[in-house]
Amino acid sequence: MRPAVCPQSIDELSGLAESGSFTLKGKPMEYDKETIKGSTDGYSLGTKFELTNGQVWEQTSDDDEYVHQFMPEVLLDTAEGVGKLKINDMNDWVEVKRIL
Repeated sequence: MRPAVCPQSIDELSGLAESGSFTLKGKPMEYDKETIKGSTDGYSLGTKFELTNGQVWEQTSDDDEYVHQFMPEVLLDTAEGVGKLKINDMNDWVEVKRIL
């Protein structure tokens, strides 16, 4: 079993598998590492994140954070089409729902 870690960036996960688990604020989380197709300007309500695996996720929380990046990696903690997403080098996780 992998030791529990609380990653703040994708770089901290470089030695981990493409999926796995960690703890965040004392709660266990499952994650998948994916990549955004194209560029993103960060977080804002309603932002759509198209991933290279074909999935599209829409931000449902009203968190705002702006950092322009091209094809950044993301962490996804989701179940049944809803969950949380964190873009590499961004501070927060945001709530998302799958739309495609």
